[in-house]
Amino acid sequence: RNKGVGSNLLQNVIELSKKEGKLHLISQVKEKNIAAVKVHEKNNFKKYFVGINNKNETVIIFVLYL
Repeated sequence: RNKGVGSNLLQNVIELSKKEGKLHLISQVKEKNIAAVKVHEKNNFKKYFVGINNKNETVIIFVLYL
C-alpha cells in the first residue's frame, strides 16, 4: 500500500484507452476499499452508481469519459 502501484496501473489503462480511441472507462470498486476509491477520484472518475454485488457487498461504479 501507498506505493502508487494502483495509481500507476490506472493511469496506464487511461493512457492506453485514449490511444485506442475508447470513449469511456467503467470500473467497479468495493465501497470499503478506500484506497481504490481515492485513486479513482484522484484520476477524475465520477461516481455513476452505488449498488450491491453478488456477494452482498456495497460497490461503486465509476465512469471516466475520455
